[in-house]
Amino acid sequence: MKLAEIHDDTVAAALAGCGWRSARGTTHRYTFRDAGARLLALARHGEWEMYALHGKAFAPPAGDSWLHDNSRLMGPVKWVAGRGRAAICRADVPRQWSEAGKGAAFVGRPSQADNDGLERPSYSHVGPRQAWAAALTDFVRQTPGTTADSSLSVGRSFTPSSSGRSETPSYVGEQCGLPLPAFAEQLQRAGWAATVDGHGLLVHLSLPGLYREICLEQSGNGHLLVAATLVELTTLPNESRRAIVALAAEANARLPLVRYAIAAEEQGESLRAEVCLSLECALVPGGWLLTAVEVVEAAVSLSAREMQALRDPELARLVLAANAAHERKEV
Repeated sequence: MKLAEIHDDTVAAALAGCGWRSARGTTHRYTFRDAGARLLALARHGEWEMYALHGKAFAPPAGDSWLHDNSRLMGPVKWVAGRGRAAICRADVPRQWSEAGKGAAFVGRPSQADNDGLERPSYSHVGPRQAWAAALTDFVRQTPGTTADSSLSVGRSFTPSSSGRSETPSYVGEQCGLPLPAFAEQLQRAGWAATVDGHGLLVHLSLPGLYREICLEQSGNGHLLVAATLVELTTLPNESRRAIVALAAEANARLPLVRYAIAAEEQGESLRAEVCLSLECALVPGGWLLTAVEVVEAAVSLSAREMQALRDPELARLVLAANAAHERKEV
């Protein structure tokens, strides 16, 4: 697949179109004054750009609860362990996109008439980076504790204009369902074993000695949750749970975009790998949908088999002892 590199200035342009301002003309520090939020560029990780979201509303969760909190984040962010093990809210975006996702228009979006009666496309030539910036801005505005005007709800997007200002936002999630058959077709063309049933869209993963499914379903107002269950936690011995959570915390920080989250379900708690996409992001052809499935599959390949092994309490105790010895050595 031919890739085209996306440079920092396109990140800046996408953020500027959603109301962010770069600090002193740099492309590494951004502020969103309406919500009292700051976005700081972190060190690059391979082909990914990573940003830390700061502000009073984004203070780290208490204790080690942030794996639980990850499952409640409705946006392209996750809590990760930062320096001194304190959690930071991080947003990741690829530096490269396939040509299919560069500057593509959204799928299935009808035009809407503005108040002046003129017909304008709701999503005209909006690429994956603009969709990411819109989703991040929407998340910031909707986070409890920010000072932003709550008139913009989750499920609306910003269409950057040529002047750099954002146009009137428009609804995307409340008046239309997710086009799961179209998503399945897009994934099948990319080589994934995707099927649609009564529970949503399933992507079947057949890895050596391991079978898992990635489920794509609607979550919240206009969001698509791309998730795979890694291990059930409820019935595990304490040592196994601790070792699995430690492994999840490490992988959560190392892998881009995908987040490890402890979710409450009918049968109890489970640990899953997930990506929460806004509908704007999901509808970009060749962009975020394929990327989300790829990173969730990477998380399953990296850690699902190891987590299954850690259900053995004897092995879990050995791993915990090794982790403790390593931490003492680093101090």
